[in-house]
Amino acid sequence: MFIGGCPRSGTTLMKRTLDAYTQIYCGPEFGHVPAICDLYKNMKQGIVSGRLEPYSDVESLREYICDFMLKFFEPAMAQNNAQLFAEKTPDNVMHFCTLHELFPQAKFIHVIRNPLDVVAFYMRVGERLSERENSKSIIKSQIGFIEDILDLIKSVFPVRWRKENHQDQDSVFNSPLLAAQHWKKQVFFPRRFKDVFSSNEFQDNYFEVKYEDIVTNSEGTVRKICDFIGVEFEIEMLALDRALNGDAVSFGGIFYNKQEYVQGITDTSIGRWEKSLTREAVCTILREVRHDLVRYGYMTNQEVEEILNAKF
Repeated sequence: MFIGGCPRSGTTLMKRTLDAYTQIYCGPEFGHVPAICDLYKNMKQGIVSGRLEPYSDVESLREYICDFMLKFFEPAMAQNNAQLFAEKTPDNVMHFCTLHELFPQAKFIHVIRNPLDVVAFYMRVGERLSERENSKSIIKSQIGFIEDILDLIKSVFPVRWRKENHQDQDSVFNSPLLAAQHWKKQVFFPRRFKDVFSSNEFQDNYFEVKYEDIVTNSEGTVRKICDFIGVEFEIEMLALDRALNGDAVSFGGIFYNKQEYVQGITDTSIGRWEKSLTREAVCTILREVRHDLVRYGYMTNQEVEEILNAKF
């Protein structure tokens, strides 16, 4: 099965919940499923166009790609005495429809979270990145004279030395608008492939779960997920404040630190946006995703209007 969703939406929580099941192995992010899916799509296009036809047909290509992925997954399953394998990488959600073509029987779990809270966490990641950059300032000052020389050379040879500087550009980690747009793109991307997404075959294997339901109605929600997967619920799936065989072994401290990672299920992060986001940021986000907030039951139209029209 494959887990995906916008980053900071609770995909890691979902991963740890499934990994706690005795017969499921859901290890650290494999990370390469999106790239393999892109390879499959590109090669398939080459076969359909006739360019790669001498090398393979579409069905053989599908088998090759499936076998290639399974060669990585199966040893991990065997080492952990697991009958089922789950792979969690947030960007999997961008490739659910392709993965369905490759693995028609695979299950897909899409974790969705209030975009306001997602953006709040994005901004927190941005702060951590900024702090890390600031910590390097002493080293940078020591080699500042080298940068001055390089700047001089670039000014003399502007075309040859021109290089785009991304450091000062807006990113999803410092722009509430871009972060909200990123959330929207990730959440609704599978629907772009209407023929596949709307098919009965895909919908039978597709499950949307809200992060808020996992942390406020943990047992009831996890039981529904178990029913969807076709396994019996185990109470250990709710005991996440302990080491699990598929946990990460290193933490960069940017997206989360070890303490945040191994904590048990808690609802303390719900509504964090109310304290961490400025009014300007909130209004920017609401204008971008207001209909989606209503669609998923996070706010009513009236609540959105009240926030947008409030006077401070």
